[in-house]
Amino acid sequence: METKNIVVASVVGVAAVSFIGWQISNSKSYQPSQQNNSLSTTTNTDSGQNNITTPTVTSTNNQNNSTSYKDGSYSADGSYLVSDKQETIKLLLDISNNKITSASITPINVSHDSQFYINMFQQGFTSLVVGKNIDDVNLTVVNGASLTPNGFNEALNAIKLQAKN
Repeated sequence: METKNIVVASVVGVAAVSFIGWQISNSKSYQPSQQNNSLSTTTNTDSGQNNITTPTVTSTNNQNNSTSYKDGSYSADGSYLVSDKQETIKLLLDISNNKITSASITPINVSHDSQFYINMFQQGFTSLVVGKNIDDVNLTVVNGASLTPNGFNEALNAIKLQAKN
């Protein structure tokens, strides 16, 4: 008898969740997010000739691409935490017609252990940002580096403020 009650409760629960999902998807007021996410993979060969493929996710938000930025060269620092220690990188960026034309980072205050991930980030991030509209760039993971992009994004936001018309 107890098993029968569990089965009935499970079926009722699944039906309720399905009904709620159906209501949301058919609601006229439901508006899906305008955010687009693209996923690509990067294959790197380390010194041992092993192929390392890591996903790189770039998020774009197409709702606010109307900001205009002054052409020029900009720099800003971005920080991020690694095991409760603040690490900092300097981002150098050139902008022309709201597009990033060149980008580089320099470690300022990083631990020896983090240098590996910064090197991986440096090897892959330019192909994700150069040629892109500055408002379309938001990095999450680059060649296995998941924290360095936080510093990059912080520095990028500071540069956007500097370059706004």
